[in-house]
Amino acid sequence: MPPRKPTISSFILNEVNITNQIVPRLASVIYQDETGATGLLELELISPSSINLTEGDAIEVRIKYADSDREINTGTHIVDEVAVQLAPNIIRVGARAYDYRSGAATKEAVELKNVGLQFILFRFANNFKAEKGGTKFALRVVSNAPASLVIGTASKIEEDNIIRAESWLELLKKISDDYGYWFNIKFGDLRFLTYEAQEQEAIVATITPSDCLPTPRFTRRTKDIYKSAFVNYKTLNNEEDFVEVDDSTVTMEDILDLRNEGIYFNEASAVERAAGALSSANRNRQTVRMKTEGNGSYMVGGNVSLTGFEGDMVNGKYAISRAIHRLDSDGWTTDLEMYMIFN
Repeated sequence: MPPRKPTISSFILNEVNITNQIVPRLASVIYQDETGATGLLELELISPSSINLTEGDAIEVRIKYADSDREINTGTHIVDEVAVQLAPNIIRVGARAYDYRSGAATKEAVELKNVGLQFILFRFANNFKAEKGGTKFALRVVSNAPASLVIGTASKIEEDNIIRAESWLELLKKISDDYGYWFNIKFGDLRFLTYEAQEQEAIVATITPSDCLPTPRFTRRTKDIYKSAFVNYKTLNNEEDFVEVDDSTVTMEDILDLRNEGIYFNEASAVERAAGALSSANRNRQTVRMKTEGNGSYMVGGNVSLTGFEGDMVNGKYAISRAIHRLDSDGWTTDLEMYMIFN
């Protein structure tokens, strides 16, 4: 069926609601939500427009259907690019989530020794403050990281456990990949949660073949999937030992041996690294890309149920890893990238 006609329920510019003024000149809105990345917002305005957006402006857009209370909120984004296209007469505006105006992505080397993940998250949240309405404030940390998790490796028992990255943002990305966490900074929150926590969340929507525009593309990977992982760590007696962690959802017997990475700070940290490595390696063994009618429930951190699709083992519970919402003259559509949840 053709997409329903949505509405811009709210457009905020620098804390002022300008919905009625800007909507008649708004040709399209694209909002991208993705794990481990800043939110992106792109607008196309019909020129000339009485609304002049300039670099540094704070904008927030909310989209909904007229017959529904469920809406998608982009969160506040800061304009970082304005370009005029002469044919046709379109003003293109690009913006990034305001939380990243802190300099966290600046290429400045980071090296930390013997520090826990919780310490890193709170230091990030306090050092790289968000900015909204001219006011700076620390991000709120939302994480299920255990207090015992110490980040980094040592090459010898007597040496420090060190982690390095080219920037603070790259540091978070590296930790999330290595230890099986997904992170997202939105609405002033730094969310840093295990994929397992997301996968246990309730289903927000059910998708059937009739919801797809056009046929979705399913991909199944059969290589580089591991049953177990081995990681070295320091014992309480300052000796070297290793842990073995298994993935109960995998039937093959391949092993991921990470003992040449170095020595982790303690047994708990080694277990987290082994579990994270298995999560990263095995997570996307079955994925799907699809376009659907726009839906405010389709956001990173949400899970959906696929049912009625033809094919071997394609129906089931999926986690959303990327959502691109598009609003234009044809209506509201959402491009989804998701992976199947096996546990």
